[in-house]
Parts: sequence; structure tokens; C-alpha cells
Amino acid sequence: MVSSLYSARRGGTADQSTGDTRWSPKERDVIVGRSAELDALAAALESTTRRGDGRLAVSGEAGIGKSLLLRRLREQATKSGLRIASGRATEFEQDVPFGLAIDVLGRLFDDPAHDLSRLGEERLAELRAVFPAFSSAGSHARGLAIERFRLHHAVRAALEELGQHRGLLVVFDDVHWADEPSAELLAHLLSHGCAGPICIAVAYRPIHLPRMLSHALASGVREGTTTLLEVGPLDRADAQRLLGVDGGAHFEECYHQSGGNPFFLTELARSLPADNPDATQRRMGEAAVPPAVQQAITHEFDSVSPDARALAQAAAVAGEPFDIEFAAAVAAIARATALSALDELTASGLVRAIDSAQLYMFRHPIVRHAVYTSVGDGARIAAHARAATLLAGAGAPLAARAHHVERSASPGDGQASDLLSAAATASASRAPAVAAGWLRAAIRLLPPDTSEQRRIELLVALANSLSAAGRLEDSRAALSEATLLVPEHDAVGKARLLGALVRLDHLCGDARRQASSRLRDALAQLGDTASVGVTAVTLELASDHAHLGDWAETVRLAKRACTQARSLDEPILEASGASILACGRYYLGDTAATVRSVDRASGVVDRLTDAELVAHTEAIGLLAAAEIGVERYDDGVRHAERALAIARASNHGRAFPAAMAALSMAHLWLGNLRDGAKLAEAVIEATHLARNTGTFWALGFRSWAALLLGDLDDAIRYGERGTAMGESLSAKGFGWFLQWSAGLAQIESGEVARGRERILIHCGGPELSPIELGWRPYCYAMLCSAELSLGDVGAAADWARRAQSAAEQLGLPGKLADARLAASNVALARGQPVKAAADAAAAARDFVGVGRTVDAARAWLGEGRALLEMAEQQHATERFEQAYFALARCGAARYRDEAAQRLRALGRRVIHHGQSAYACRGLGVLSCRQRQVAELITRGLKNREIADEMFVSLKTVESHIAQVFDKLGVSSRAAVASMMERMAYEDAD
Repeated sequence: MVSSLYSARRGGTADQSTGDTRWSPKERDVIVGRSAELDALAAALESTTRRGDGRLAVSGEAGIGKSLLLRRLREQATKSGLRIASGRATEFEQDVPFGLAIDVLGRLFDDPAHDLSRLGEERLAELRAVFPAFSSAGSHARGLAIERFRLHHAVRAALEELGQHRGLLVVFDDVHWADEPSAELLAHLLSHGCAGPICIAVAYRPIHLPRMLSHALASGVREGTTTLLEVGPLDRADAQRLLGVDGGAHFEECYHQSGGNPFFLTELARSLPADNPDATQRRMGEAAVPPAVQQAITHEFDSVSPDARALAQAAAVAGEPFDIEFAAAVAAIARATALSALDELTASGLVRAIDSAQLYMFRHPIVRHAVYTSVGDGARIAAHARAATLLAGAGAPLAARAHHVERSASPGDGQASDLLSAAATASASRAPAVAAGWLRAAIRLLPPDTSEQRRIELLVALANSLSAAGRLEDSRAALSEATLLVPEHDAVGKARLLGALVRLDHLCGDARRQASSRLRDALAQLGDTASVGVTAVTLELASDHAHLGDWAETVRLAKRACTQARSLDEPILEASGASILACGRYYLGDTAATVRSVDRASGVVDRLTDAELVAHTEAIGLLAAAEIGVERYDDGVRHAERALAIARASNHGRAFPAAMAALSMAHLWLGNLRDGAKLAEAVIEATHLARNTGTFWALGFRSWAALLLGDLDDAIRYGERGTAMGESLSAKGFGWFLQWSAGLAQIESGEVARGRERILIHCGGPELSPIELGWRPYCYAMLCSAELSLGDVGAAADWARRAQSAAEQLGLPGKLADARLAASNVALARGQPVKAAADAAAAARDFVGVGRTVDAARAWLGEGRALLEMAEQQHATERFEQAYFALARCGAARYRDEAAQRLRALGRRVIHHGQSAYACRGLGVLSCRQRQVAELITRGLKNREIADEMFVSLKTVESHIAQVFDKLGVSSRAAVASMMERMAYEDAD
């Protein structure tokens, strides 16, 4: 009985075709004074069915009629043949993780007619972790709390899959009460929209709206992607029509006290005596319920029998919708008595049936609120305790039990504390804000004799959940409290907690440096004697200085820590120290020393198990960054991916920012532009949820990725967002990158002088002093190209010389190739094509040697231009073809288009991506749709991305791919891409 209640309650309560029925048939048919709103709803729905991606928000105070408007929207969607999913948040269940999301989407996902297997295992695993409809088969996804955006993407993909044919309306009502995990999911849907004929509709009271929802709605309204209906009070004429009266003293008093609010107006009209209206008070404030309305509801509730009152109060405690069996058990009354009481409650209109599953709801959330608050404190605690016991006996999920246990347990109840802690652990990766609330309660309930270690564990878990939820100051407070409980002899434990506090300082962009000072004090107290504690504190200080960009001090401290770790035979600490040391040496520009440190660190790290490295994954991310800096891209990717894998398996998220930064940078250097862009996007989403400065550098990488992909608008947009954030946070270290990428985007878009000046102003002038030495050859080469586009060969030559000087200091082949390519461009501008061709060819060879495909293709373009000047048309054509195919594979659109333009000028015909390819030899066997799929495969898109671009299902894409393989006689995507590239151009004749 209880388990079936929980499944129904959290599995989608609204009727999928007509919605819930809180309003009577008469109320459903009559909507007075809302013709403009109804027209706007109809227009929004029509726009969704014609153009797709509808987003609608209905805002207004309690009782204003938002839910009734959404009902009409559902009715119209039903007539239009759309699928419908609908539900609402409830006031007293805001601590139930994903309560709103499951209520809205549960039945939609549970319908056996809806096959979602095409989503793929990764997305299905995300859905299994949250939605009961998916929990019966397959494994759940494991991930970090900071990566919970993956669930949001899985839900969006599921909605797109279900809505692609018939269309879909998804209604979220009363979202001002949304639990935080559902609010994050809904904010994602409102920010990104859904491809296809899918409308996301929300209703809310404008005050107390969750922050992320408020931001998403405001952005959507500002950008024109969300339609906002602000529902106001009725005027006198419409109010009279609603009540069916022509005025009079009774009406005037009701209208005066209700302020024109339809629900308040009807409640008052029904309850206030016509011959002696109670004019005690006007309502106060937008969200306040008029005292007369409260009195009216209370009077109505008091008029029913004691058994009916007991059942209603138990139902208010149990949560909506309620099952009569469960409510009766919570009320501790017999079933027959409960059924009689239910008849009385439904007859009075206080509660109403909502569907055939014998579930019931109160007439309005205001009614439930009045009933719940009418329960005395002791009776309410006892009712929640009975509910918790019933759910435990039925084997209900921890989240369902925790909701009631938190409201009924007393301090010192160790079992309740343990249950809340377990519920928090189960929810932390996808609902960190809810987990934090339960952890606070678990700490509050701890018995007096609880060990300090147990308190520290709970406080650290609380701090981690608060940090993941973006509540950094609260996280700092929890960590500070935990630090005070660490025994003086546990230097390692104190060092780790102080190090975590330091990282919070950096995430906040905090200039106070309190935790850093405490680390230095701790080191001073420990003295100079080599010990594990001293080494641990030294490593945390080294990491702190690395975050600050103080590389000289980073190297000094890391060297000291490595020496101590070796003398103590502590390979785990040595691995961390050597990794930090390698990164510090790279940023100082000492290539030889960096390579030695990289070799040492890599050797130690590779000998250790994942379990041994759990507490040191952030340092492995720094090792990966150093390896990428010295052009060991494969090693860098391997170590970054290992750091992420360890972090996900252990649920320790420290490695996420550094490892993701390394991976994104590596993929962009290697020409895997879409992968690099996706990684940067992932960090933007993750750090946006956590509300920390990690978004800052991710925006820089995303801007650079957009630039390489040829999307200048996105490059500028991401760059401007990042620079604004960097200025507000006084970001250090990597701040130059945003200004550089934003300036380079301006240069590429034709604002060459402005872009160049921006770079010089914000990146340290001609010396580019804030920029690490490893990047300067590339940056100087780009400035060289900018000067050449302005016609200043002398200035370009100066930048080329600077590139050469920096590259010689580094001695790395890719950096020397940057300088050679700059020299080639200058030589060509000076009329020296032979030298230009030779330099470009040498640069291309070195770029290929280190794996920098896009830059190799840029060098082939330069060599081709020089060969043309030498009248070697055939060789030039070969270079342009080589560049074109490489750039097409990478998705570097602007450089690819330059190569295509050169080929056309030489009499070669190049097929545009997306263009019909009937003229392509050998491809005539493919249909138009199959050729489009083959072209998208050639661009490197995966099945889901192809489906998104073509607005078809994954199953359709898979069918097309199978037919392409069969008709072309190939068995792999690579073979399709190779054939498309060979056929993508032909002689003009």
C-alpha cells in the first residue's frame, strides 16, 4: 500500500491528457477577464507546432488563475494532438529531490508505448538514477555532483525523442516551490529549449522563485526565447461577471478585500455573510493571503467532523497527492472511518479526486497550507513519525523516509542521523542542495557521545555538498568548523581541510586569503623537521601558489615537498609534489627542467593504483597540463582522463577543473575542435551550477574553440562573457587568455586594429608578459598575421622575430613551427616565395609531428600560396587539397573555406558541406537524405548530433547509416569519410 502510494505520488500525478482537476467543471468552462492571456497561450502553442521550441511562463500571485490558464493550455494541446506531461511542485516537499521533475515526467517516461532505448546507454543510465520508470533495468550512472548537467542533457534528449512526431507539451506548475534539483533541470530546459515541436510551460509566483529559475526566465524573456504572461487582478466588471452579481455592498467588500484576485474573491463571496461582511483587513503585499480568506478557509475546515479534520491533517502531512489508505494510517483511524471522512471532505470541496488511481488533492495549495498549519506541533511531529515508520516498513526510498524523519526526530537520535546521512550520500551527486539540508539535520541529531571524527566526516560532506550547490560561503563555514575539530597531532588531516579552504577561496575569487595564512601558520608550527604532516602542508601551499600564478614560489615549495616525500619513502606524496613541480616549471618556461619533472612525475603516478591517488587527482590534472605544455599531448590526455575517472569513481571532484582544462586544451591543439568545445561547454555548465570562477577559464577555451571552428559571433560572445566575469572576480593567472581570444576574434572579424590594440593593452604590451612562455610563439605568430593584413610588413617581421626568440627559449618543435610559419608569411609579403615555401613546409612537418592538425593545414595553405607565386600550380593545388581535407575533418570552417576558395580559383570544384552532391562521382547511388548523413559523418558528427542537425530520431539515423554502408560497400565511418573526401571535388571539366 505505502510503496504503491510512493510510486504513484512520485511517478507523475497529473493526467497526461487533461491534467489535474483542482477546478470544478464550471470553473473549467468559465475564465472571466482572461481573453488576452488565452490568445497569447494559443499563439504560443501554434508557434510551437509550426516552428518548435516553445517556452512559456505564466506569472502571478497566489489564486490569480495561473493553474486554470495552464489547464486551458493543456486542453488546447490535447485538441491539437500533442502528448502532454503535467504536474506541480508542493509547498512542504521542497526537500524531496527531483520531486517536481518526477511528478511531471514520471508517467511520460513510464508509458510502455514510449520507447527511449534509442537514447543510448549513457543517457539511460542518467535517467535510471532519478526516475523510477527506468530503475528496474540496467545500471545507474556514476558521476560527480559538479557534472549533474549530464542528467539535464539526458532529460532534454528524452523529451526531444518523445516529441519529435506528435509534439509535446510539458507543464510545470507552482515552480516557486520546486525542489532545487528540479529547479536546476527546469532552468536548463528553459535556457536551452528543445529541438522539435516541444513546449515547456511553467507557472509561478514571482517572489521566492529559485535563483537559477529566475535567471533563466529573465534571460529568456530578454532574448525573446520565452513568452511571459503576467496575470493581474480582475477589474470590477469582470469580478462581477465571475460572481454573477451586479454590485452591491457585499460585492464591494469582497472585491475590496480580495483586491480582484479570483480565488480570494470566490472564497470571500462564499464565506462572508451578505448582510454583514467582515471588513477586518485588506490583504498585505503581493503574496499575502488576506486574513478574511484565511478565516474563511479555517471556518470551512472547522465545520467538518473531527474524523474528517484528522484525515485532512494527516493528508496534509503525507503530501500531495495522497492515498486514502496511507492518509488513514498516518491519521491512525480505521479504514471505514477514513472512507466516511473522505466522503465528507470531497462533498465540502476541500479535497478532490484527481484520477482513477484513487489519489486526492486539496482544492488549492492555500487550502493545504491552512490545514497543515492547523495541526499542533506535537501532533504534526507524531504524524510525520508515523509516516516515516510506514514508509520504512514498505521499503520506500531513503529520500521519501528522510523527508518525514527530518521533521519528527529529536536531537540524540543516532538512527535518524544515520538515515539522513545515508539519504544525503545517495542524493549528493545529483541533488547536492537537498543533501546539504539532510546533512545539517544529521549533524543536529547526533548523540552527545558521537566521536569528533564522525562530526568531521559529516561536516566535510556538508561542505562538499554546499560547494557543489554553489553555496560557497556556507561551505567555507562548515569546513572551518571541521578544521577546529581536528586533533593537533593530525597534521595531515588539518592540512587537507585547510587546503580545501584555500581552494574555496580561489573558487570565490576571494582576496582575503584567510585559509592561506592558516596554512602558513600551520607550517611554521610544525617546524622544518621532515614529516608527513610537514610535506602535506607544503604541498597544499604549493597548490595554493599554483592557483595564484606565483610559479616561482610554486616550484620552490614543490621541490621541497618532493625531497621530503622521497626521504620519507612516501610515493603518493611524491607523485603529487612532482606533478605540481612539473606544472610550475612549465609555466616558468624551463623546458628541460619541465621534461625531467614530467618524466619523474609520470613514472611515480603510473606506478600507483587509483585508490592511492584518490586524494591527489588535482595534482594529476596539473601533470597533464605540463605534459600538454611540452607537447606530449597523448600523455596529457591519458593522465587527465585517469584523474577524471578516479574522481568519478570516488566522488571526489577536486580534479574536475584542472583535468577538464587539460583535456579541452589538448583536443583543441590536436584539431579535435568539437571535442574541445564540448569539454569547455561541460565545464561552463558544471561551474555555472556551482557558481564559481571555474566558468572563467572555460569561457576562454570555448571562445578559442569557436574561433578555430569559424564561428566568430560565438567567439566574441564567449570572450566578452569571460572578460566581464574575470573583471568582477579579479581573476588571476589565466585572465590574459580571454582578452587574447576576444581580441583575436575581433581581428578575424575584420576589426584588426581594435583587436590588436585590445591584446596589447590587456596582455602586457609587446612583451606579452602575463602570457606564459609556452603560448607566446603562437600569440606572436597571430599578431604577425594581423599586421600583414594591415599591410605593415615591418611590424609583422618584428612579431615574427619575437616568436622565433620565444620558440628558441623553449626548444619545442611545435613552438618552433609557430615561428617558422610567421617567418614564412613575412617572407611571402616581402616577395620571397622560395623562402616562404620552404619555411611553411618545415612548419607543416613539425606540426604534423606533434599532432597539431589545424596548424599543419594552415602551414599547407601558406606553402600553397608561396608555390603559386613560384608558378608551381600543380604542387600548390596539392597543398590546398591537403589543407582542405584536414580542415574539413577538424571542422575549422574559416580556414577550410579559404582552402576551398583557392581550389576553385585553380579550377577545382569543391562541394559545400550540406550541399546536394548529385555531381559527385560514385555517390549517385545514395539518396539525398543518405548523402546528407554521409556528409555529416565526414564532419565528425556522432549519431545523436546527426539526429539533432537533421531533426530526426536516432533510429532513423542508424537506418540511414546502415544503408550508406551497404550502398558504398564500406564497413566503417572512417571509410565513409574517406570516400566523401575523395569525391568532394572534381575537375571543372
